Amino acid sequence: MKKQNNLFFLIGGLLVVILIFFFVFLNPNKINSVSSDQFEQLISSEEVYVINAHTPYIGEIEGTDLNAYNWENMDSYLDQLPEDKSTPIAIYCRSGRMSTISAHQLLELGYTNIYDLDGGMNTWQSSGRNLVQNVEETGEIKEFDIVANNWDFSPNKIEVNLGDQVILNIESVEGAHGIALYDFEINEFINQGDQITIEFIANKQGTFSFYCNVPCGHGHSSMNGLFIVN
Repeated sequence: MKKQNNLFFLIGGLLVVILIFFFVFLNPNKINSVSSDQFEQLISSEEVYVINAHTPYIGEIEGTDLNAYNWENMDSYLDQLPEDKSTPIAIYCRSGRMSTISAHQLLELGYTNIYDLDGGMNTWQSSGRNLVQNVEETGEIKEFDIVANNWDFSPNKIEVNLGDQVILNIESVEGAHGIALYDFEINEFINQGDQITIEFIANKQGTFSFYCNVPCGHGHSSMNGLFIVN
């Protein structure tokens, strides 16, 4: 009887695996929402075409084939998308909103095997997985001289392009200050009269805030600026 029960459990387990595989991976002409575990398994295959449908660029999952900045018009990428409409396509964005819209457009274009990462890069990262930065450097160097006074940065607006090398020369003229631009892992202290130089690649698109990270008096809260990456 014990062997018979074990056999039933084994058969039942196999049926569950087969059903999951059929409905999640082999159901054509629909968009399949998949977990991070399933997505990782999918993209491990070279046959799967991987699309990042998020803009502005904040990074990507390793193995991505296409960064679709024009995610609302997927037909603009027909020359880059697989010719075989049955090719499995794994698509994601930051939270799932953009990729869902793009996935429906791919369905309308005739693609039949589409897998959308549920929760996007947010869920991917919260599961302990990492993003990679795959930005082509422009070769352009953008250098800025910034003066830190009580209580402002001058200039307080910096604009560059994605892939630019950025050099910030920051001098603290009045009092001790600091600068924090956490999106680019910048967190520095500057003594009065000192100057520091910070170099990095603008590898994310968007508008980011920087500010003084050292309490410096009643105007401290207004000591901030914008770093814009086009």
